[in-house]
Amino acid sequence: MGENIKIVRMTLKVMLLSICLLGGFSLATKAQSKNYLGLEVFGNTGSYYSFNFVKDFVEADRKSFLSYRAGLSILPAQQGFSERYTEFYFPLSVHYTIWKHLEFGMGVTPYIERDLEFSDNGEFSEKAFLRTIVIPSIGYRNDIKEQWFFKVTFTPLHYTAPDNNDLFNAFIGLMLAKRIGG
Repeated sequence: MGENIKIVRMTLKVMLLSICLLGGFSLATKAQSKNYLGLEVFGNTGSYYSFNFVKDFVEADRKSFLSYRAGLSILPAQQGFSERYTEFYFPLSVHYTIWKHLEFGMGVTPYIERDLEFSDNGEFSEKAFLRTIVIPSIGYRNDIKEQWFFKVTFTPLHYTAPDNNDLFNAFIGLMLAKRIGG
C-alpha cells in the first residue's frame, strides 16, 4: 500500500509542476486568457472520457493561440484474467491552434493501474503500476459565440500494455467545453 501512495504523490507532483509552468507562461505573455470546463470522449485522454480544465492564451488577432489542458478520468473496475481495480487517468496536454480552427497538440496521460493477481494456490497479491501514454493529436476546433467550443481530434496512440506488449491504436475524439469566469 505504501508504494501506491508514492505513485499517487509522484503523479500529483508532475501535474502540479506542469500547471505551474504553463501558468508562468500566461504571466510572461500579454495574451488574454480564457478558461473552460469540458467533457471529452475518446480523444487524447487514453481513456474513454475525461473532464477537463482548458486555458487558452489568445493573442489580439485571435487567429492563432496556445492552450493547455488538465483533466481527470476514472474507469470502474473491469473483469478479466485478474480482478482489476478502478483506474485513474490524468491527461495533460498543450495545444496550438492556427487559422482559428486547425489544432495541433501533444500530451501525456499518466495513469494508475492496480491489479489483483491470483496464483494457482488461491493466493492473491495486489500490484500498482504508474503508466504513461504519450499522445499527439491533430484536430478541428470551432468556438461558438466566445462561450463554448467544440472540437474533433484524431489521436494516434502508442503505449506499453501491462504484459509489456507494444500497442498501437487511434481514436477520433470529441470535446465540448463551456467558458467559465470573465
